[in-house]
Amino acid sequence: MSRLPKHAGLAFRFCLGISILLFLLYRINTHTYCISFQLPARASAMEGATYADASGPSILLVVAETITNSSTLKTIQKNGTPRHLCTSGTLKLVAGSGDEAIQWNSWRISQSGLGFLWQVIRGAFHKWTWLLSGLIMYFIAIAGITVRWKLVLNTQNVRLTWGKLFSIAFMGVFFNSFMPGSVGGDLVRGFYTSRESQHGRTELFFSVFIDRLLGLPSLLILPVIAMLLTPHLTFSHPTTRVIFFALILLILLGASVFLVFFKHDLFERYGFLRKAENMAEVGPKIRRVYDAFRLCLTHPSLVLNGFLLSVFAQSVGVAATFCFARAIGEHVQFLDFYPLCLIVMAVSGIPITPGGLGVREGTMILLMSTAGIPAAKALALSLLAYTGTLLCGIIGALAFMLRSGPPNRAPAGADQDHGHP
Repeated sequence: MSRLPKHAGLAFRFCLGISILLFLLYRINTHTYCISFQLPARASAMEGATYADASGPSILLVVAETITNSSTLKTIQKNGTPRHLCTSGTLKLVAGSGDEAIQWNSWRISQSGLGFLWQVIRGAFHKWTWLLSGLIMYFIAIAGITVRWKLVLNTQNVRLTWGKLFSIAFMGVFFNSFMPGSVGGDLVRGFYTSRESQHGRTELFFSVFIDRLLGLPSLLILPVIAMLLTPHLTFSHPTTRVIFFALILLILLGASVFLVFFKHDLFERYGFLRKAENMAEVGPKIRRVYDAFRLCLTHPSLVLNGFLLSVFAQSVGVAATFCFARAIGEHVQFLDFYPLCLIVMAVSGIPITPGGLGVREGTMILLMSTAGIPAAKALALSLLAYTGTLLCGIIGALAFMLRSGPPNRAPAGADQDHGHP
């Protein structure tokens, strides 16, 4: 019976994620419109190319199907809602490949809905080289994060083989696919790492959270820098403006927390913490965890190298998703795409739903709309990115099955902190 509340909580999170995803599918089905133009002269345009109506340049249309010397052009309005057009006009090329100007003399609006979503996903597999490139980049990103984690362990004088580190890292990726946020995978990494060394299991368990903290500054700073480099996107949409100032606030808050908790030894400064340290069992563990965090987060070379590796891994992760965007025919600029994708990665890591289900898709649709990507394509992009992580997680699933026996026990001289963390 004690497990019932936990299972009920997981079931609620799963139902919440499914509900969000179903709502997004409903919205896409009822608010995705195909606008077909009849052309007096034959024209050519590549799928994914973006055109603007000359009578209203702010209205953007994305080509739904590639045409070559055709008299019909099918497009999806990026705004997601139909708009009354004139009886004739001209479309101007904004991004992608196609004729610079396409004249039209009649148009027809029809509800495209989930059919367009399926068309986008199916078309992505015809551009398998982009999908394969994205998958390879995911592996490279995981390698960068693993190297950062290795530096944390080295600072704690823990030496684990690269084989064990990568095995545990991919296990974390596997569990992140269906456990709430990125916390589930971190717990699994911590659990198995704490049984791979003669050092204290408590410190080893929390090494994964130290590693996660090392990656947090870049996840906040990089989007701010990229947003400053793309003011046309950042300050022209209410959503991106709010996110920009929220990130600034979080950076200042994070810096303040660091200075308060780690610049000076709190146990040496405050008497009540020294008394808490003498509490049976719990006190010494709290002190060891605090010392482990402080040792790593005040280690100059570790902080610098950890930041650089975080920049590398997160940038490669964004590049992987950018490859998936190219596979679905989107031609958004990488610098515009970069901060939006980082924010999606950060939000989907919050432990709200299993694997970020629904939360990731909703955030992707909201943010990518500011870059002119239709909701159906943003959802397809999110699902493809999630599929990429699932494929990477297969290695972790195999590693987990090979470790299905009882875990290694710490030798007699190690920290005797038994039990599941």
